[in-house]
Amino acid sequence: MHRQFGTDSHLHVIKRIALAVCVGVASTAAIHTYAEEPAIQQKIEAMSQDTKRYFNNGLREGKIETALLFNENLNSFTIDVEVTDSKAMLRGNVSNGVEKELAEEIALSVAGIEEVDNLLLISEDAKAEEEKKEGDSFLAAVEDATITAKVKMKLLANEFVDGVDINVDTNENVVTLDGEVKTEAEKDLAEQLVKNMDSVRSVENLLKVAG
Repeated sequence: MHRQFGTDSHLHVIKRIALAVCVGVASTAAIHTYAEEPAIQQKIEAMSQDTKRYFNNGLREGKIETALLFNENLNSFTIDVEVTDSKAMLRGNVSNGVEKELAEEIALSVAGIEEVDNLLLISEDAKAEEEKKEGDSFLAAVEDATITAKVKMKLLANEFVDGVDINVDTNENVVTLDGEVKTEAEKDLAEQLVKNMDSVRSVENLLKVAG
């Protein structure tokens, strides 16, 4: 007959053994420290179903924590993991949405985990920085579109440049000219016209001379 030992202290010991399994050489020593004690050996031999379940939960929890620890894109010390059967719960703080999703995918990659309750929060400082970047990106896109429109208008307005055959693209204030012109002089003129415009940082001239 199996003995029942459902006290918190006994279960805590079992969980510590399970967690120790997942940490390489240091964990092996930790397992021996606990598992070789006669009292612990007896408890493991006499595990009830509830205790085995608790052990497996601790083992999966340890595997997730170890995987998070060795992922260079995450700070595992700000993430808490709790496993109940096939469900993992993640709590704590991460820097952005990508890290939150990454932590969840890592947890799902552990054998036996079928569901993740991702309660990770994006830190306020990181969230503010992310929102600022998104705002800056939007403003930059608007400015690039404005520059492109102005460049096209300027080329079309110049009688010595065939602006219709010139494609214009702007990225971070760098203007790219592509298409065909009739002469080298027209190619150089188009470039100089754009370089002299406000807000244009540089020009990449990919224009080809026809014929």
